[in-house]
Amino acid sequence: MKEKKKGDVLELMVFILEKSLCDNPNTRIETNRKVKDRDGIDREVDIYVTTYVNGLSLKYAFECKDYKRGIELKHIVDFHSRLETNGILGLFVTSSYYQSGAIAKAKALGIQLLRLKKREVHTDSISALLFARKLFRVSDVQVVGDPFEGRIVNEIVNGCSDCREAMHRRIEKDFREYIQEQLENGLEEIFPETGHPTHILKHIGEKRAKELQCVAQYEDASFTHEGKLIPFGFIAMKLHIWWVMTEHKPVEVNSFSYIKHDDEGLRATFSMSEFFIEGERVIASVSSLNTGETKFTIGNPANKDKLDVSNRVLLGGAKDYDLGSPMEDKDAL
Repeated sequence: MKEKKKGDVLELMVFILEKSLCDNPNTRIETNRKVKDRDGIDREVDIYVTTYVNGLSLKYAFECKDYKRGIELKHIVDFHSRLETNGILGLFVTSSYYQSGAIAKAKALGIQLLRLKKREVHTDSISALLFARKLFRVSDVQVVGDPFEGRIVNEIVNGCSDCREAMHRRIEKDFREYIQEQLENGLEEIFPETGHPTHILKHIGEKRAKELQCVAQYEDASFTHEGKLIPFGFIAMKLHIWWVMTEHKPVEVNSFSYIKHDDEGLRATFSMSEFFIEGERVIASVSSLNTGETKFTIGNPANKDKLDVSNRVLLGGAKDYDLGSPMEDKDAL
């Protein structure tokens, strides 16, 4: 692999790790950021971090290089020349090694040296990915308003087959798409557990559907009964939500330790796999932090800002959690 290509991969891994390690919502992490050196010339740093603590702005820059011959003194000097007048803390990262002159110079200039060190694939590495699709069914629909109007509306709907059929058509035509959108965008905010792998694996197939009682509000909603316009404001319903596993994808991974250059001070362990879905490049990674927390990242690396970093990761397998094998569930296929 060419050194430029290896450096790009290293930069991606460090970007993911730093996003995973970040626990401050006021932190911004950018790539390929321009900064001015002491001569006022725009220079580029690989990763640029801005954060705020107690009202103070702190700035960090990462240089990510992977040279077979190791990191030399000149690489440290060049990196420092981009930062020295900006009050930016410098961190240099390599998956190679640091020559003795580079180590001494970095210490003198206050630049921290880090390594991504290859390690054996471990139990906290990715072994397979399960791809799931969320499905739902609506039942027990009731039209409601205030206690008086809601009772009258329900009596009309339940006593008039035409109104009942019209209401069901209205729900199917107008409301189903709205419900689908809300399920996609808002369900995990209201019920965060529904996005966790453990929840998904427990609700594979319609027989294991999660049942939720929901009320939707609509403005100016109405239907016609015997020539009269009957207004209503709320629809109560039961939502049955389940998951279908669409693919089980074993993956090959590379696994690393994120440490100081002297092999001390472990920050995190990290594993990453790359594959293609419908022609689009996708990376998936697991970062196990020194705090004991685990983060999962997935997305297209061409758009780093939209990489999804979350703690929705299940270490081990379905059998480890007494959940059976989701791909063997006939309802799931």
